Amino acid sequence: MKTFVPALAVLGAFCDLASAHYRFTSLVVGGRNTGEYVHVRKNTNHNSPVTDVLSRDIVCNTGGLSSGPGTQIATVAAGSTV
Repeated sequence: MKTFVPALAVLGAFCDLASAHYRFTSLVVGGRNTGEYVHVRKNTNHNSPVTDVLSRDIVCNTGGLSSGPGTQIATVAAGSTV
């Protein structure tokens, strides 16, 4: 028990390092994958966050606004799982 509490404290210190940051490349509607970048805007900086919160890139990430016209709109039926 003497080593359990310090080990738990060390483990807890690393929990913040796994904060939520993910890049979605596809959409799943009703259990069906719609394909990469069909219904998701493609960005040009991959998995890097936008650091300038006053930039237009904060909306759809770097390059996301320019890829918008090629992105399709998904139709989702009421009650579907997304």
